[in-house]
Amino acid sequence: MYRKVKVKPILELIFAKQSNSQIADALKVSRVTVIKIRNKNLELNLPIEEVRKMTDEEIYEVFYPNTFKRKTNYVPIDPVYN
Repeated sequence: MYRKVKVKPILELIFAKQSNSQIADALKVSRVTVIKIRNKNLELNLPIEEVRKMTDEEIYEVFYPNTFKRKTNYVPIDPVYN
């Protein structure tokens, strides 16, 4: 079973100038996860003030937009179909 990564604490430590290994050890996540979040943050250029205003769910949506989305198994209804 997958679990959601706590992105906000990782970002806090990234902004505190901690190394990838230090963050991974402190938060019990993989170093690869920290690197991915660090790279995504460089791409997005989010300032720490903005990160602190956001909830964990909002940050997660920004960093992992298509993960844990509900997927429907149904085909949309075509009202024109006869």
